[in-house]
Amino acid sequence: LRTAVAEAGLFGLTVPEEHGGAGFSLKAACAVIADLAAIERSTAIMIGLHSGLGVRPLVELGSAELRARMLPEIVAGTRIASFAATEAEAGSDLTGIRTTGTPTDDGLRLDGEKVYVTNGGFAGCYTVLARTPGLGGQRAHSLVFVPRETPGVTIGPEEDKLGIRGSSTVTVTFEGAVVPRGMILGEAGRGIDQAHAALSWGRTLMAAGCVGTARAALDLALSHVTSRRQFGKPIGDFTASRAHVARMAARLYASETLVRWVGHALASGQPIDELSLAAKVLCSEASFEICDRALQLHGALGFIEPTGVARLLRDCRITRIFEGANDVLLVPSVSLSN
Repeated sequence: LRTAVAEAGLFGLTVPEEHGGAGFSLKAACAVIADLAAIERSTAIMIGLHSGLGVRPLVELGSAELRARMLPEIVAGTRIASFAATEAEAGSDLTGIRTTGTPTDDGLRLDGEKVYVTNGGFAGCYTVLARTPGLGGQRAHSLVFVPRETPGVTIGPEEDKLGIRGSSTVTVTFEGAVVPRGMILGEAGRGIDQAHAALSWGRTLMAAGCVGTARAALDLALSHVTSRRQFGKPIGDFTASRAHVARMAARLYASETLVRWVGHALASGQPIDELSLAAKVLCSEASFEICDRALQLHGALGFIEPTGVARLLRDCRITRIFEGANDVLLVPSVSLSN
């Protein structure tokens, strides 16, 4: 799979052309991720995380030397990107993280543990959000680029998950992991703001994945209600079935429109922080509802694995939680300030 993805150029989806990538805009990348998610969500998540949270901080904040050295490997797929922010005691509240970057004579020493790191098991690099009180004061945080081969980086076992079982989710531990100061991305001490800027890309790409999953669920539902017959006619002729399908189609249209709107806003030079939050929440909630209605329309058959509906429902459930739980993002004072 990794070789096929690399040959298709998908690891370089959002990497600038001067570094060998496709240089796709957010809007164009969303279209690709949506199509991938309609086929297989775990692969879409791998590529979406890599292209958004994994790559954007390096592209936008990394030094020219670091970009020139790392981005060609990232495009080739020999160094898949990941993002490490969440901790056991710091999920939605990024300001609560404990992982610390301490300045040393050799560079910056990282100590701490990150959980639920997507792509973490096979990633070749991690963008790590760490407290850096020695670089900007007690409340300062920084984004740090950490190659996998750095001594002191330990990768834990894969998590056994409800859905997206084909994606990698691990704990990554940093114990005396020292990287050069040049691995700090952008201005030291501004990591929280930088992380939220990257999350705008990440959440939008995830919303696009939700669109793809929802589209697949609607297609399966339409195929079923037009072929399954009860009481002498297709179940799609019944009012209850039509109501389900109409609701699904309306929610999908709203999701597709909002994702395109975010991409258009970024291309027009407008801020997308709030729009990406809206897209993440609306699309993840809509995707789960659409998949659930698709299963309902299939009846008992939807609960049977070969139809594929059950997998769609499992795979989309996590999107209401990761990259910011919807319950938290719906509270403006929390979602926009932390």
